[in-house]
Amino acid sequence: YEILDYDPNLNYLIFIQSGSFSLFQGSDGVYEVIWNAGVPGAICAILESSCGDEETCLDITVNDSGVNLEINGNLNPCPGDIETYTFSPSPGPGESYIVNVTNGTIINQTADGAEIEWVNTPATGEICIELIGSACPPDPLCEEVDIELDYELPDDFEMPDEICFGSTEIASAENDPAIIDYIWTSTNINIIDGLNTSEIEFEGGSIGVGTICLEIQTGCGFQGPVCQDIDILEQPDPIIDPLNPQCAYTFTLTATVGASSELEWDQVSGPSDAMFDPIDGVPTSIEVFESGFYTFELTESNESCIASTEITVEILPDLELSNLEFNCDLNEMYTVTFDILSGVAPYAVNGNLIAGSTFISTLIESEEDFEFLVTDALGCQVEIDGDFECPCISDAGTMELNTLSACAEPGAFIEAIWEDNATLDANDIGLYVLHDEDGDALGDILFTNDDGVFFYEDEIIPGQIYYVSYVVGDELNGEVDYDDDCLSVSEGQPIIFYPFPSATYFIDNSNCSTVYSIFYEYDVDDVELDFVQTDGPAFADINIINDEEIEISFEENGTYLFEGLYDLEGCTSTELIEIIFTDAPSIINVQEICDNTGDSYTVSFEITGGTEPYSVSIQGDLDNNIFTSDPIPTGDVYNIQITDGNGCSSNALTGQKLCDCITAAGTMSSNLIELCGSLDSIMVDSALAFILDADDAAAFYLHSGNNINLESVIDSSLNGIFYYKPSIQLDTIYYVSFVVGDALLGYPDLNDPCLDVAAGQPVVWRSLPMPFAGDDIVTCEDIIMLNATPDQGEWTVAEEPLPGALDLDDRFDPASMITLSQPGNYLMVWTARNNNCAVSDTVSIVKAEDPILNTPITLCSDDLMTYSLEIPFADPNETLLLDNMPYTGVFEIQDLEPDSIYQFVFENAFGCTTVVELGPVDCDCTNTIGTFQIQNLSLCSYESLDVNTSNGDFLLAEGDTLAYILHDGTTSALGNILATSFGSPIAYDNAWALNTTYFLTPVITQFDSTDNTLDYNAPCFLQGPSTSVEWTPSYTLNLDFTTLACLFSQAEINPQFDGIYPITIELTNVIDGEVESITLIDDTESIILDVEESDGWLLTGVTGQCIESFEGLIEIDAFVEEIPDL
Repeated sequence: YEILDYDPNLNYLIFIQSGSFSLFQGSDGVYEVIWNAGVPGAICAILESSCGDEETCLDITVNDSGVNLEINGNLNPCPGDIETYTFSPSPGPGESYIVNVTNGTIINQTADGAEIEWVNTPATGEICIELIGSACPPDPLCEEVDIELDYELPDDFEMPDEICFGSTEIASAENDPAIIDYIWTSTNINIIDGLNTSEIEFEGGSIGVGTICLEIQTGCGFQGPVCQDIDILEQPDPIIDPLNPQCAYTFTLTATVGASSELEWDQVSGPSDAMFDPIDGVPTSIEVFESGFYTFELTESNESCIASTEITVEILPDLELSNLEFNCDLNEMYTVTFDILSGVAPYAVNGNLIAGSTFISTLIESEEDFEFLVTDALGCQVEIDGDFECPCISDAGTMELNTLSACAEPGAFIEAIWEDNATLDANDIGLYVLHDEDGDALGDILFTNDDGVFFYEDEIIPGQIYYVSYVVGDELNGEVDYDDDCLSVSEGQPIIFYPFPSATYFIDNSNCSTVYSIFYEYDVDDVELDFVQTDGPAFADINIINDEEIEISFEENGTYLFEGLYDLEGCTSTELIEIIFTDAPSIINVQEICDNTGDSYTVSFEITGGTEPYSVSIQGDLDNNIFTSDPIPTGDVYNIQITDGNGCSSNALTGQKLCDCITAAGTMSSNLIELCGSLDSIMVDSALAFILDADDAAAFYLHSGNNINLESVIDSSLNGIFYYKPSIQLDTIYYVSFVVGDALLGYPDLNDPCLDVAAGQPVVWRSLPMPFAGDDIVTCEDIIMLNATPDQGEWTVAEEPLPGALDLDDRFDPASMITLSQPGNYLMVWTARNNNCAVSDTVSIVKAEDPILNTPITLCSDDLMTYSLEIPFADPNETLLLDNMPYTGVFEIQDLEPDSIYQFVFENAFGCTTVVELGPVDCDCTNTIGTFQIQNLSLCSYESLDVNTSNGDFLLAEGDTLAYILHDGTTSALGNILATSFGSPIAYDNAWALNTTYFLTPVITQFDSTDNTLDYNAPCFLQGPSTSVEWTPSYTLNLDFTTLACLFSQAEINPQFDGIYPITIELTNVIDGEVESITLIDDTESIILDVEESDGWLLTGVTGQCIESFEGLIEIDAFVEEIPDL
């Protein structure tokens, strides 16, 4: 829009008064607006001037341009197709379409469409339309048209260039959805499958050339055919001629093959490599190098057609001979015998056929050569040659070669063992010879005899190895002629007469240390030592370092007695060793005393421990054990050490005294304070006789010095209480000194020249041992080995099923053997010590029981040919394994053979096993054991055993009886028979053991009335299920007591009862008949009675376990005691 007569010097206001627009821009009187369709608009201009504003507006009508043009029809036609297209919108009055086509021809055009024929070849076409005559004409529209085939048949399809006659191949084209039909044709080709699909399977018709053609039909019509040739080749088929097993290592293989084929031989398997000549032809010569089975492959190739075949050839081994023997006669002639182990009979030796496979030569003179060529029926051969010299006939045989030993003492002997396998000629005798050379040489001969028993004699050196040989040779004056050329000596059996070992100890009884090494030496080698303590004031820790040194640690001084036990191959001796351990002298109660002038001072102290006489390192007087030094100039430092009569020295005492100071720290106790572990605290003894001046302070100091000079202070305390600190080393002695000096922040000033330090009280924090008693054990064995650490400690028994059920071999041995006589739970404690600090660890041991089985029950079948077996378990809820199969409560099996012996091994959850062996079973027996009431009985020793456990359903054969056997075996096997009953109760016999499990087992067998015995070997002997029986001790309770008690108080009576708690006691008052019932839980509880008068209580009843009898009267004398005034 343009403002006419626009004057740039005037002011204009241009604006859109109404309507919708998307662009409004411009200047200098020219403006551009893009109006939106459908709404009328107005654009206005105002000319502003001092004479007034002038406004003018231009109304705008916005015409709609209509929808976009569209071409409807196939835009992907096939070449040559005629297609119809329509255009939208339809033209209105005065409107029409202009149509232009590329690569096509308009055959017919209507107002809103056109019919177009497209070119015959694939190309890109185009339709363009333009609507003219419209007030607001739309933009022209062009659409691209793809003129193409829906699928283009390729020049060839996928298949090989060659095919072997008789084989099949695949030819394929693309499987495209545009293809309606596949049309396959062929020449000299047989199409097997897939004629109307994208893929066919085919084979050659005959050797030569074949052709395959493909034509397809699509929506655009038919295409093709396209053809492809393929060569049809002859298929090879090699055939190797068979070859029989043979002995030669070089042989020839022939085969039937094609005339123009290529060949190649190859080895598939065989014990050695094979050489082919030629490798690419037939026939071929093959050479191998070992016998065995070989497999060879022949491959025949005709272009790409390849076939192969295999043959296995057996190369027989050389003939194998064994058991070559030379047998001499008495004329120095021998024969050769051997067995032929391989090959094919018949056999010939040196051309002569033999019978069977064993050859025995004719006699050959000794040392003359022999040569034999052995041939079998296939021509396989082996040659053997050599010579043989006939040996002497005399042969002493062999001795047992295990070493015999005895102790070197009068009457001791060994008995050599000859295996009684000598060969003697007519002139030979044999004797036992004791000599000193090993092997079959005699050396020096000591003794001979004819029984091999040799006693210890003075000529025998203890500890030296001798030998006993059996010697065979010509007899000479009742002895063996040792110069006989055919003398035969068996390899000697070693014998030793061991000496009784001893040791020499080098002991210094002036020992002051708590750890002492004893050096010793044995008089012989290979001695086993057991060094144990037999006496002493305390337990000593023994550590055998090696065969020369024993280290002993002590906690207390005194005289200790040890026993050395020496063992040399069973020859033992003992020796007692006494060792005296003394303590070193100590200095206590130290006092520093100034003289009246203040120019000097003396040091006095008490000497304890050690052994007199004492010597002191400075001058002074020693009165008994009290020492006073000569005067020491004030301010001088002294250093004092005591040496006792054993040469043991005390710790050095060092100090300094300024006599113009009145401050004195006094004395502290010299008693050692010991603590266990790093968590304990200590409180030292108070200092005595200390003196403080007016401005002094006092405190306790923990330090590493051992005198009155502070060294390496670790901690301080005002009250003498000290706690463990990380800087404190365990097992190291420290000292706590009382220190007095000028006050500085509440503590003594350590730089005070009058500072005084009391000699410290020793203290030590002991490290705690870390014992490990071993992993918990579950075992089926009776004897096991413990495994604890550290090596030094002591075992105790904390828990066992019954007293004495555990037998400990060595309580000080961490790997001690223990014997468990009863099943159940055991608890062992291993205690390790560091001085007075003991720490324990426990190991739990469960000795599991072997599976407990009741007596097997057999039931024969009606025809007596088989029987069934039932083995009930003692615990009907227990599951046991048999051959890894679980059975609960009972094991049953059918169709067992009566003549056979069967073994069944049952295993419980702990791996413990019980073996049941059964058979043969006599099915001719007619007796039946029946059923029984099975229970585990516990009886008091005064109670009898009721044996009648049968339910009465047993069946006896003629001559049989039912008896009950009390024995110490198992539930399934009889042990030592303790008692036999035919129904009468069995009373406890004092010869039997209490707290021991016995078994009551019913049996049915023959009874001999002449000697009143049962036949336990009767063929129809039957054994029923067993009942376990255990008698426990019985006890008596006696309560005869007379006691005094204050009136209106309580009387306490402690019963003497060693039986099993709890028990309930019934007391009846003899005066008024009152009854008191009192239950005692254990032996720590007492009977408490109220005292209201003097009276008596009669013991009238006791309830408890196995209390056989009781009696007693408690008499209480009541009295009134005068209460004192307070």
